[in-house]
Amino acid sequence: MTSLPATSSAGSSTRSPRYLLLGVYGDTWHNLGVLEGETAVAHVMWGVDDDGSHWIGGLLVDAAHQGRGVGRATVELLLERWRADHRLVRASCHPDNAASRGLFASLGFVETGEWDDDELVVERQL
Repeated sequence: MTSLPATSSAGSSTRSPRYLLLGVYGDTWHNLGVLEGETAVAHVMWGVDDDGSHWIGGLLVDAAHQGRGVGRATVELLLERWRADHRLVRASCHPDNAASRGLFASLGFVETGEWDDDELVVERQL
């Protein structure tokens, strides 16, 4: 398990640790559950495409834990783990999801103009 710094709703550090639990789903997508104590607060899937790019998919943060930095910390941890690979990282989000679009934009992702089903594709080079 990998420890994340915990944040309060104001973004300051607290003493309650968060942990990531890694699971594998087939050969393409991997599950990552985000726990605060023993409570699951978020889930994300990630995978590696045929071209070597890394994908972040299905980032879901429990409504009671949104706005507290859980999604940001999760994406930042993935980016840090992949930084040594200097890979292209992609994600997709629904065009009406302003919070998700804002999160990815604030982390340096740009919209590509491409679509994955009904979701916008964003990307960032590490």
